[in-house]
Amino acid sequence: QEKTAAKVIDSGKLQQILFSRDLAEQGIQQILEILERDPLNPPVSYVVIVEGSPKELLETAQTFTSKPRPVLYLNQLLNNNINAAYTPGTKIHDFMIRYLAPGLDPITPLIKLETDGIRVLGSALFAEDKMVGTIDTQQTAFLLAMMGQFKNTELFFDPLTPEKTDSVKKGLSLTNVRSRSKVRVKVEAGRPLIDLSLAFIGSLVEYRRDSLDQPPAQKEIEEHLARQIKQACQEIIHYTQEIGSDPIGIGDLVRAKYPAYWQRVDWRAAYREAIVNLSVKLELLHYGAIN
Repeated sequence: QEKTAAKVIDSGKLQQILFSRDLAEQGIQQILEILERDPLNPPVSYVVIVEGSPKELLETAQTFTSKPRPVLYLNQLLNNNINAAYTPGTKIHDFMIRYLAPGLDPITPLIKLETDGIRVLGSALFAEDKMVGTIDTQQTAFLLAMMGQFKNTELFFDPLTPEKTDSVKKGLSLTNVRSRSKVRVKVEAGRPLIDLSLAFIGSLVEYRRDSLDQPPAQKEIEEHLARQIKQACQEIIHYTQEIGSDPIGIGDLVRAKYPAYWQRVDWRAAYREAIVNLSVKLELLHYGAIN
């Protein structure tokens, strides 16, 4: 490096480290380990996966006249989406902790270059240090809730009744959403059984005309939205089982509670066969409407 570069790279000042999806699918631990071991400038950069070429993304971002310079633009974009729980705030040390922990897998932001800017697509899911799948921004919010890392955010849902017109925006919006999660594990007949409980609190906004003329009962709305959340979370869990990624850290809980069982099983195979019982409760604090 010092023989070919005019300046020494200071890893402690790196804001983001971008990997192409192709490289991420092959494994990125060795690269991150080199950066993490810098004794003078420990890295604090986000680990980000790019759909496409990181080089093309950065070069094209320099041509966006309405955006800040690329490093600031990316930093603001990531921070905004991290604060909204649309993507995880995974830095190098976060990735390495999850990579090294038995029964726990990394999850990182996933971005893509588009004609008018850079879009946060959601998250990249890993098995050890290899990328094995993706989820979108709303799925990321639900996954972060199950991981116990959910922040105040906004969620969007299907309306209680079908719309009769396309002249207005449809659906329901929950704002200032907070959540709590609890995960319990046990092993019966050699099979993991997981009870995962989620509790959400938020304020409702309806995007439907005349929505206040005949308002549904609060309990009906809460149950309707809780069912949608439960279905979305079940789909995410099934997907992680299919691709062999355990971002929730269920394996870590099983390892701590049943060390003998953990030693004799292949956890990725056991996780695919695990039974996950999910319960979701939702409490609405306020109502509003946009007509």
